[in-house]
Amino acid sequence: MSENLQIRNLSADDDINIIAELIMDTDPYIYKDLFGSYENAVKVLPQLFSRNSGIFKRSCYYLAVDGEDILGITAFFKYGDTWDSNEVEIAFVEAGVQLPESFAAVSEYFKEAHNYLPEVKACNVCVRKEFRRRGVGDFMVKEVIRMAGNSNIVLTVMVDNSAAVKLYEKNGFKTLYEFEDYGGYNRNKVRCYQMIRLHSVKML
Repeated sequence: MSENLQIRNLSADDDINIIAELIMDTDPYIYKDLFGSYENAVKVLPQLFSRNSGIFKRSCYYLAVDGEDILGITAFFKYGDTWDSNEVEIAFVEAGVQLPESFAAVSEYFKEAHNYLPEVKACNVCVRKEFRRRGVGDFMVKEVIRMAGNSNIVLTVMVDNSAAVKLYEKNGFKTLYEFEDYGGYNRNKVRCYQMIRLHSVKML
């Protein structure tokens, strides 16, 4: 891992093409259903970030950077960072992008995932393909833990994403339960783990 690796908040000046790529890669179902395509995400995300509210507040997103290179992204949501379908629909209109057919279904998912969270943090981590297996994901998870302070962290990860499960376990996350979660519009649900890291767990 580079000694120059740092983490910082998402900026309005960051390359939206890379940001859209990372967000779309965070989950193979959810963001595809939200935006419809990568091309749509490139157009809509700047509108969402400029509105700077709900789960698309810039302050919710952190980038792992090495100099000018963006290596990965983590989304770090606090209690009160809620999903507002009306705000998102307005951003689509502003971007001149039609809502995908899957929007209503994925909107329900986001509402359940974000609007009823207890007072804990939640995160997702995605590293650009060319920078994986270099410790970037581990670096970001440790930074999220540091930023969480005295709060617990909860997250959802797909059961078959063994690399991510091992990464979280390595950093003190434990599985609460296994359940069926959103698997895409008009598609079967997928098996996921709900994981938690208690703030009392010491960093290795």
